[in-house]
Amino acid sequence: MNELVAMCDVEVAFLIFAQPKKPYTFAHPSMKEVADRLKNPSRQEPLEKDNTGPLVEAYKKQRFHDLIKKMEALEEELAMDLEKLKLLKESRNEKKLDKMWWNFPSEGLSVKELQERHQAMLELRDNLS
Repeated sequence: MNELVAMCDVEVAFLIFAQPKKPYTFAHPSMKEVADRLKNPSRQEPLEKDNTGPLVEAYKKQRFHDLIKKMEALEEELAMDLEKLKLLKESRNEKKLDKMWWNFPSEGLSVKELQERHQAMLELRDNLS
């Protein structure tokens, strides 16, 4: 019976009396929906075919929720990147880059300051490679 429903995509209902006053039924999607269809055969809208189980529905909801969270995180990251870009453009326009540590001359620095500058240069090189 399940094969008939699956292969032909039909709505089916069987009512069988095996013993007196003892009915057995089988219906797809349900006995009520098939009976309603018999009462009103001109009804054009299709019956609900999505009879996925509650586990599948729960998975769909969780997946949708996860995708929404991911989208919100990406939107937040985009907003931060746009803010960084704005700040970089402002600093470039104000020529603040000329005042950065790597643009200052090394002459007149103490040994400790030279070591700090050397360490910063090494970190910069490592970050770029």
